[in-house]
Amino acid sequence: MILVGDIGGTHVRLALFESVDSKDSLWHVEYFKSKEVADFQQLVGEYLKKTKAVPQAACFGFPGPVINGKVQLTNLPWSIEIEKLREVCGTKHTFLINDLEAAAYGVTVLGAKDSVIIQDGKASSTGCKALIAPGTGLGEAGLRWENGRYVPFPSEGAHVDFAPRNELEIGLFRYLHSLFGHVSYERVLSGPGLLNIYRYLQSTGRGGLEKNSIDEEIEQSEDPSQSITSHGLAKDSSLCVQSLDLFVSLLGAEAGNLALKFLASGGVYIAGGIVPHIIEKLKEPFFKESFCDKGRLSYFLKTIPIIVVVTPFLGIYGALRYLQETALLKSI
Repeated sequence: MILVGDIGGTHVRLALFESVDSKDSLWHVEYFKSKEVADFQQLVGEYLKKTKAVPQAACFGFPGPVINGKVQLTNLPWSIEIEKLREVCGTKHTFLINDLEAAAYGVTVLGAKDSVIIQDGKASSTGCKALIAPGTGLGEAGLRWENGRYVPFPSEGAHVDFAPRNELEIGLFRYLHSLFGHVSYERVLSGPGLLNIYRYLQSTGRGGLEKNSIDEEIEQSEDPSQSITSHGLAKDSSLCVQSLDLFVSLLGAEAGNLALKFLASGGVYIAGGIVPHIIEKLKEPFFKESFCDKGRLSYFLKTIPIIVVVTPFLGIYGALRYLQETALLKSI
């Protein structure tokens, strides 16, 4: 058995594959709420005991920079060490990687039903690729062509400075700066980021001066961003519609930024927990307009394919692919 894990700020996915050779050998997958997990190593031990699995190898993708076999998670109060996980998994072939690096490995094995193209473009067969994924946090990664295959590399690009493009976004920056000091793209392009946008627009009076039942529902919701998304798509709240529109426009802009930074002529992939819920919004003109609005390089952005990932298994497929790519394959 092969054990893999996709760890996010909202959910932990643990999965078992019968073989390292194919994602089609998925045998078991289970979801856990991240905030209900006090000890990740204990969770893994209990999962292996429950499934009676003895893994030959294991790989876990965590949201945070992995340095010297350790990771301090960005949006969870966990600190993970590779040696402790190896003890729990019972195999020296246990690996920690960044969650977006894992997702980028997943991009290399996507099937036809796993994604939707929203801009055809003209993909370079060996050009770099980029991945951006808004969820509980924001993740970004790249893929470069090397020795006949795509090799992913992680980044913490989500934490670079947010760059507002117009007066509305300058106001958003000032609002967030007063709350947090440093304003990164994760402060606007994530579940909490959508709520930040909503509250900013609300503070400007764009939703009306009086709070209504939808405003109260959102503030009391366990998942405010999901409520904002639902009402924005249903168009029964002007404030939610405006919030979702601004979120999608900012996502297009930052995806375009990433395309330029990585010279992603091979394509830009949009993933993350929020994306499948807003795919119709991403097909609307203003997402691609924001993506391509790059001054003298706009012509280049119009040639780049944009692909929306819809499978929820991108991270676990990628963790498996990482194991396939390592030199340990011959020994497992």
